[in-house]
Amino acid sequence: MASPAPDLMPFTQASFPWWSVLGPIAALATGVAGYILGRRRPPRGVSSSTFSPSERVIPDPAIRWLGGAHNALAVWAFEGSTLDSVAIARHVNSAVLRPDDVESMEQRLAASLSTEDEGVQRMEQGTLIYVSRSAALAGMLLRPGPSVATDLALDDLRELANALMYHHALLPTRESKSPVESLAALGTGLAVQLERLAGAEVIVVANLHGGPQVIANSPTADKRLLQKPADPDSPAGKVSRGEDDSIFTGLDPLGTSITDRRRSKAAQVEPIGPAQNRQGAVILWPASGREISGQALGDVTEAIRSIESTLAAARMMHELLQSAMTDALTGLKNRRGLDVELTKTGSEFGALIYTDLDKFKGLNDSLGHPAGDAALSHFANILRDHVRSTDTAARIGGEEFAVWLPGATIERGVEIAERIRLSLGYRPWIWKNHQWPLTASFGVAGCPETSRSRQNLPAQADAALYQAKNGGRNKVATAGKSGDWTL
Repeated sequence: MASPAPDLMPFTQASFPWWSVLGPIAALATGVAGYILGRRRPPRGVSSSTFSPSERVIPDPAIRWLGGAHNALAVWAFEGSTLDSVAIARHVNSAVLRPDDVESMEQRLAASLSTEDEGVQRMEQGTLIYVSRSAALAGMLLRPGPSVATDLALDDLRELANALMYHHALLPTRESKSPVESLAALGTGLAVQLERLAGAEVIVVANLHGGPQVIANSPTADKRLLQKPADPDSPAGKVSRGEDDSIFTGLDPLGTSITDRRRSKAAQVEPIGPAQNRQGAVILWPASGREISGQALGDVTEAIRSIESTLAAARMMHELLQSAMTDALTGLKNRRGLDVELTKTGSEFGALIYTDLDKFKGLNDSLGHPAGDAALSHFANILRDHVRSTDTAARIGGEEFAVWLPGATIERGVEIAERIRLSLGYRPWIWKNHQWPLTASFGVAGCPETSRSRQNLPAQADAALYQAKNGGRNKVATAGKSGDWTL
C-alpha cells in the first residue's frame, strides 16, 4: 500500500463511524455490484489481492467494487475541508503504480478539495478523473487507452462524492471538522440536519453580493437548484431580504425557470437570522405537504439559530475570497481568477483568447472615464453571452480581457473570437443618447496546437493579439500564424 502524502491525515476505523453512511451509499454499492456482475472478469494479473486494504472512510467493499467495475488502477475517497483535517481511503494497484506516483496524484486531488469541480486529466500512468464537492472528493485513475469510458466512471464518482459530502455534514462534533468551514459545507450540514428533523427536502439560500443564491441542498432535494439565484420577488427573495419572516406557499419559492414536480408542492420558507441581520433563508418541502408547526417547527428554528453566527462569518469569508478574484467594474474574473482557472486540475487542453478594445485611450480621453467604464461593461456583457458555464471570461487589465475555453480546439477558439468581434459591431453602444462604434482585436492560442503546456498560452495569446493590432485592428490572429484565420 502506498504511504499517504505527508500533509494528509488518514482516518482510523475507530475514529470513523462508517455504518452511518450505509444508507447514503447503498444505491451506489448496489449499482456498482450489478455493474460488476455484468462485466467480464478483470484481465489476468489484476485481482482484488493487488489492491492494498485501506482504512475506512466508507466501507471497503464499496470503494473496492468501484475500482473493479471500471478496471481502475486506483480509487480514492477524500473527506474533509482542509489538508490538515482530510481523511483518505484508497485502493491502489501497487503492482503497477509506484508509491511516489500515488503520492503525487493524491496531492493533485487534494488541491481541489472544498470546490464544486470535476476534472479529467491524461497522464502517463492513465486517465485521472475526479469529482469534488463541499468537504468531499472522489477520484479514480483509469488505465491508459484511447477508448476509456470516463463518462460512466464520472457518474459513479459523483454518487460517491455526494455520499461523502453528506456524511461529513453529519459528523457528530465540530471538533472532528475543520475549524473554519466553508459556506457550502455549513449550508450542507444545516440542510442535512433539517431534512432529518422535519422529514422534508431542504435547500439553503444565502445572501451574497449578487443577490440570494442557493448554496446547499439536502440529499433528497433537487441538485439542479444548487447555485441558482432566487428571484427578488419570490418568497425566498422576500424572506432573504427580511421583508417576511416566514412564508408557506404552493408556488415556486425561488421563482426559477426550472420545471420540476416541486413547482406543484407546498414549500415553507424560514429565515436565517433576524430581519435586521438576515443571512438568507431555508426552503423546506414537507413530505406531508402541510405546514411545519409546533415542536417540529421549534426544532427547525433552533437548528437554524445555532448556526447563524457561524454562517455569517463563513459568508463574509466567502465574499472576501470571491472579491479577491473578481473585477469590481465588470463582475468578470480578474487576472488572479483567470490564473486559478488556468491552473485547475482537469482538461489539459483548451483555447485561450486575449482581446482588447481598439483605440480605447482616445475614447477614454475624449468622452471621459465614466464613458470608458460604460464601454468596458458593454464589452464584458458581450463576452458573457458567448461563453459556456464551464468557460471563464476575465478582465485582466485596463481594456484587456481574456476568455479561457477548457477542452476547446484552437479552431473553436477562433470561431468564438470571431463571433465576439462581430457581436461588438452589431450591438450598438449608446452613450448620452449617441451611438458610438466599438471594435476589438483578438489573439488566440491553443493547447496542444500551439503549445504543449497551458503555461505558455498567455504569452502566445498576447503575442497574437499584438499581431492583430499591427495588422490593422478589428481582427482575429492566432499564435504561430503569419496571417489571420479565414472562417
